Amino acid sequence: MHRATRTFLEATLAVEHAGPTVVVTHHAPHPASLRSRAEDLQWCYASDLSDLILDRGPDL
Repeated sequence: MHRATRTFLEATLAVEHAGPTVVVTHHAPHPASLRSRAEDLQWCYASDLSDLILDRGPDL
């Protein structure tokens, strides 16, 4: 499911449009988004989408 969703995000962010780009996901887009890095099972709550964020540059 993660790969399919990531593919969807990549394809959608590649489409040109007027206005700002805001991406809303169920899980945090980066582990640093979590309150505590020591939190057990943090991988269940955040993905590391750094490359996608840097490549596609959404506004928010």
